[in-house]
Amino acid sequence: MLQRDPSKDYKTADDSGIHVEYVNAVYDTLMKAPNEVPKEVLKAVINSLLKDRKNKDHRLWPHTKDDLRAYLILLQNPQFSTLSTYVIFAHLLRQVAALSDHDHHFLVHWIKLLERDRFKGILERLHNFIACRLFPPKPEDLPPLAKCSWWIPCATKVMALLNAANNLAQPPLVAHTDFYNSTLDHLDLMAEYYAWQNPSSHAGFSFCQYPFILSIAAKRSVLQKDSEQQMIIQARKSLVAKVQRRQLPDVGMLFLNLTIRRAHIVSDSLNEVARKQHDLKKKLKVVFAGEPGLDMGGLTKEWFLLLLRKIFHQDYGMFTYDKRAGVHWFSLTPCENYQEFNLVGVLMGLAVYNSINLDVRFPTVCYRKLLSPAVVPFNNPRATVGIVSVTLDDLKILMPDTARGLQDLLEYDGDVEDDFGLTFEVSQAEFGQMKAAALKPGGENLSVTNDNREEYVSLYCEWVMNRAVYQQFAAFYHGFHSVCASNALIVSLGFIGCHPLDRTLCCM
Repeated sequence: MLQRDPSKDYKTADDSGIHVEYVNAVYDTLMKAPNEVPKEVLKAVINSLLKDRKNKDHRLWPHTKDDLRAYLILLQNPQFSTLSTYVIFAHLLRQVAALSDHDHHFLVHWIKLLERDRFKGILERLHNFIACRLFPPKPEDLPPLAKCSWWIPCATKVMALLNAANNLAQPPLVAHTDFYNSTLDHLDLMAEYYAWQNPSSHAGFSFCQYPFILSIAAKRSVLQKDSEQQMIIQARKSLVAKVQRRQLPDVGMLFLNLTIRRAHIVSDSLNEVARKQHDLKKKLKVVFAGEPGLDMGGLTKEWFLLLLRKIFHQDYGMFTYDKRAGVHWFSLTPCENYQEFNLVGVLMGLAVYNSINLDVRFPTVCYRKLLSPAVVPFNNPRATVGIVSVTLDDLKILMPDTARGLQDLLEYDGDVEDDFGLTFEVSQAEFGQMKAAALKPGGENLSVTNDNREEYVSLYCEWVMNRAVYQQFAAFYHGFHSVCASNALIVSLGFIGCHPLDRTLCCM
């Protein structure tokens, strides 16, 4: 049952060697069998797990590949869908979670080869297991939570293996949203967040360690409440500082107050943000010069709308917009001053921080770049930021027409060098003139051929999403993190895919 060919030694991560059709047939038959048969199977599972438990140091025990195959087969057991099997299921999850990193590596690569339905079956059973352990329909049917506090951490760690496998699979076996567990929306998420932020005083497990399992609503809640807490802290600091200087406190000191002239909205915004760097984490309030009225939220939203409409207009030259993709990207043209890109980063940060809806969409690679690194390098303004690995799939989201042309180049059956006449360079507008940029040293003299076209496509993607926009994005990155320097952001952006921050900006 374990191997398709018992005489063959399967030792690679590329093939588990499991006789998949046979395993599937056994489980399908098991679910239709009389009650006595499933009970006997569960007894066999218990004996197997108890045998494994005899070794005290489970992690260090050298597992054979047959052991790992057995774990993978047991995880697919559909019997673990029922509450009565959860005690056995929990012990299986505990042993899988405790495997070494080396063993996890093999399991992840084998899991990504599962059929979609089998993969979804494991995922659904894990979701139900976590939900029922947190909120049991009949508490008396399960052991007291205090005696099995390890159940949920082990299940979540195994789910992390599935998430890693799903990210490796091309295409992914399931949508990233299938990993969301909406049951967690009913937990005290801020308690989870604070426990994660303060491991010394709250030792143990937190769902914030595994952001892929948190829904968009959960992530947004953590981000919003964390922002509110930071606003209170900043306001309190200002108040204490005033009192210590024996000055009379005023209400205005509790806010980030921006006074803007409509006719000079970009320059005034730049100056105000630069002048009030230390107040960026206070609650935002905007006043238009010469106009009466209190900002109850409407003026702030109008300021965002007018400023972003100006900055993101293609005639302004800072960003491009692809109508087919529906996303903005940084202009590939170098400029003399990157302050305005820093301002846009601050604006995006203020929008997230103040829970303001902005109708601006960036491609997913932008959010990966914002986490590279997730924490701004301390006292090193020249540290490299925003550089990530990119592929043609990323370019398809950003520039679908350009990506289609590159895909055609890769699939072309004729002579690429003669028929396309390309070299390893690209043309770009720079201060009103077209200039060539080499994709690699000496690229202007290197022809693109059938043999090196994959390298050309890879370098082109690297140029569009990293090299050509490095200064622009670095300014944007530092502006954003000057406001949103928080672990809550890591929770919100903590997975690759359709980013919740994008939805936070567009759907608040």
